[in-house]
Amino acid sequence: MLSTRMITALFAGMALAACAPKDAAPAKTEFTDVGMTRRAYADETRRNWTDDGPRPLATLIWYPAAEPGPGTALDIPENDPIFRGGAAQRGAPPRQAKAPLVVMSHGTGGAGFQMMWLGRRLAERGYIVAAVDHHGNTGAEDHYDPRGFRMIWERPRDLSAVIDAVLADEEFGPLVDRERIGVAGFSLGGYAATAVAGGRFSPALNETFCAGPDADFTCEPQPEFEAAADEFQKLLDADPGLAARLEAEAGADYRDPRVRAAALIAPALGRSFTPESLAAVDAPMLVVVGENDAVAPAATNAQTIAEAVAASRYETVPGAGHYTFLNPCTKKGRAFVEFCKDAKGVDRDGVHEKVAAEIGDFFDTTLHPASGWGEENPGWTEPYEPFRVIGNIYSVGPCGLGVYLIATHEGHILLDGGLPETVPLIARNIEALGFRLSDVKILLNSHAHFDHSGGLAALKALTGATLIASEGDRSALEGGVYLGSEEDAQMSAPPVAVDETVADGGTASLGGAALTANLTPGHTRGCTSWSMTVEEEGKPYSVLFFCSASVAANRLADPEKGPQYEGVVEDYRRTFEKARAMRPDVLLAGHPEFFGMEEKRARQKAGDPLAFVDPEAFPALIARQQADFEKRLAEATAAQ
Repeated sequence: MLSTRMITALFAGMALAACAPKDAAPAKTEFTDVGMTRRAYADETRRNWTDDGPRPLATLIWYPAAEPGPGTALDIPENDPIFRGGAAQRGAPPRQAKAPLVVMSHGTGGAGFQMMWLGRRLAERGYIVAAVDHHGNTGAEDHYDPRGFRMIWERPRDLSAVIDAVLADEEFGPLVDRERIGVAGFSLGGYAATAVAGGRFSPALNETFCAGPDADFTCEPQPEFEAAADEFQKLLDADPGLAARLEAEAGADYRDPRVRAAALIAPALGRSFTPESLAAVDAPMLVVVGENDAVAPAATNAQTIAEAVAASRYETVPGAGHYTFLNPCTKKGRAFVEFCKDAKGVDRDGVHEKVAAEIGDFFDTTLHPASGWGEENPGWTEPYEPFRVIGNIYSVGPCGLGVYLIATHEGHILLDGGLPETVPLIARNIEALGFRLSDVKILLNSHAHFDHSGGLAALKALTGATLIASEGDRSALEGGVYLGSEEDAQMSAPPVAVDETVADGGTASLGGAALTANLTPGHTRGCTSWSMTVEEEGKPYSVLFFCSASVAANRLADPEKGPQYEGVVEDYRRTFEKARAMRPDVLLAGHPEFFGMEEKRARQKAGDPLAFVDPEAFPALIARQQADFEKRLAEATAAQ
């Protein structure tokens, strides 16, 4: 049987077409729109392990090719393949369009090539994907170096350096959407991805874990280089300065704020991150692990990370082991190479297809730039302490936007999603109350405006919840647009699929909580005010989550563009008439100033459990908004 080191060298030590021997058998060709190239980047701020040059960053890049064409199947080794990477057009010109960037980190002793199963699939979806070979810890080099195995924090530094290099690349730099950068990592690469997202490694926690009863395989000498610890100790004994570096660098913060989302695949070292650093991670995170992973067991790694990061989604792949997430193998590889052997019934290609689709969907919905509206309206992104409003209703949004959790014993309902950049804040607020974001089963929307629907796509990706909204707002939600102002990119939001539509009087129910949809159009075509009844101190109270009847940016009349949508004025009038017949005990809304949240919260904190009970609040709000509507309508009509 081939040794681990030999197999690693076989699958990693390739240099694209130039490395093939002259008499190699002709490579298979497949039609593909994925391009692939290799870059010999280097980090001039760090030295290589032999101290005779900068730190190398050999990087494989997959990308959307300018045109579909015949691609060469990359099988390693070419003449007698064991691993299959898939097909790509080597050196093809890239498509001249902006694309998100994903940087990837391989596992212990591996290489970027072993993540080709994911890289090429993301490239098919329009991503530029850069997978670096980590110097001293990759089979793509002639020799391992113990520092590459023990000084693992060089890995997240590699990822940041590769982002720098790709952005400076004359060919790829101009094509990268710099506001849409993500990271993916497998095994020890999962540690690196977590670190650039903000997780901080603690040598003390690692030592305690590995000395304790829960110690797992990650604590043992790794088969790729079993002598790494002993060889590293020799270096420490010979160089006192190395110990000083460890002290200064091991637990440092390697967060890269450019990274907006992270996908971890069978991550390692989960118990070695400080809990407070994981709790502070802002980047949404997808954590995927095999059910039968004995190398980096889920309980001490993937699950630990996912439970600590509020804005995370945790997925287990039935039957899969650790090495299921390496490239697929040939029949020969499956017969002779341990890395290629999966449990009975596990289809590695099928797992790759499913997991790559999940990661692609996750990045599609989470790699969105900040809306910018927080700069104009600071309260919309300013943290606010979450609190119980009344009954089983909790406020979990930022200071200036209403987002509400309705908690039940069967899971939770979340009403509205704030802005894209407030998703981590919402997730942390839910966790701070003792609930889990992953227990959200239903997402509701009041209306399809960016400040209330902007976070729904990411929240849906993180929770897998069912999104329920009105038919009138469905097209705007799924198109990510502000109806009637579709050309205004500043008013757009990440598109999100609506799973169920609700009509006037329809309900959304979970765990004994039932919310009724009251269609109140005008502010948007499908504006929906949700109502429910809760109990507080033994008495029932009616609650209305009012959508809005403000004019805001809507055109009521315009000689050139026309109204915001056909029938908008009539919709406003019907809503005002309907609202006059409603008198909820408790008014809540998407903007806290609509119902005097600050003053009521202060009374509640002072000891008044019924501070939010205010039957006069809704009639007063409607009177103000109707008066403003009539004034704005008169002005718009006069201007025609």
